[in-house]
Amino acid sequence: MRSVGIGEAFVFLSTLAGLAQAQASAPPAFTHTADGVVYTDFGGPVVYDNGTTDPNVDSGNEMSEWVQADDFELTGATSIGGAEVDWFDINTGNQWDGGIEWFLFTDAGGSPGALVDTGTGSVTNSSLISNANGWDWFTTSFAFDHSVPLAANTRYWFGLHWAGDHDFTRDDVYFAYSQETHFNTSQESDLGTFDNWVDVTARDRGFRLLTVPVGVPAMSKSGLFVLGAGLLVALLLVTRKAGTAAPTA
Repeated sequence: MRSVGIGEAFVFLSTLAGLAQAQASAPPAFTHTADGVVYTDFGGPVVYDNGTTDPNVDSGNEMSEWVQADDFELTGATSIGGAEVDWFDINTGNQWDGGIEWFLFTDAGGSPGALVDTGTGSVTNSSLISNANGWDWFTTSFAFDHSVPLAANTRYWFGLHWAGDHDFTRDDVYFAYSQETHFNTSQESDLGTFDNWVDVTARDRGFRLLTVPVGVPAMSKSGLFVLGAGLLVALLLVTRKAGTAAPTA
C-alpha cells in the first residue's frame, strides 16, 4: 500500500478546514445542553400526538400565572425527552421571557396526581404560525433537561408553566386548544401549588411529546479540525506500517 503524500495530506486538511468554516458561517442551529453535553437539535420522533391547534377557531388558557395540564397515554414504554407545543400571545411584542418549566404527573381519578418528574426546557425550534384574531400564534419545540421513562397504557398528565421567573406573574401567554379529542379534558393550577386543580375546559391542548434523542452532540470548528487531524495521523501511521517491508532472514 502506498503512503499518503504531503500534498494529499495538505488537501485533506484544507478540505476539513473548509467544512469547518462553512459550518461556522451557516445560520446558527438550535442547541441545548444536557448532562454537560451541547446538542444540535433536529427534533426527536413524536411518540404521542395530542393534535394541533387551529388559530382561526381555537382559544386557550393562560400558562404563566397558572400551570396548565393535559392528560395522555403512551402505547409503548419509552423515555420522553422533549415536546412541541402550540401557544399564543395576546399582547403585541411577545411577553414570554423564554423560560419553560415542564411537569409530568400521575393520574388521580381524572385530575393530575403525584408529581412524576419536573424540569426545565430549552427551545430547539419556534415558528410564528398565524396572526389570527390579532394574536401571535406559535409552535415551539423544546428539549427536556433530562429524559423521563414512562410506562405504556398508563394515564399521565403533561403540565407546563410558560415562564422562567418562578413568580407566576401573568404574562398573557396561552396554551392553545387542540382539534383532537383524546380525553377531552384539561386542568389548571393557579400559582402552581398543585392543590387547587380546576377542570377548565372540555378541550384537549395542542402538543406532541418527543422521545430521545432530540439531537446529536454538536462539534465546534476547532473540534472538527482536531478530529480530522487525528484521523489523518492515524491514516499516515497505518499506511507507513503497511509500506514497511518485513525483514529477510
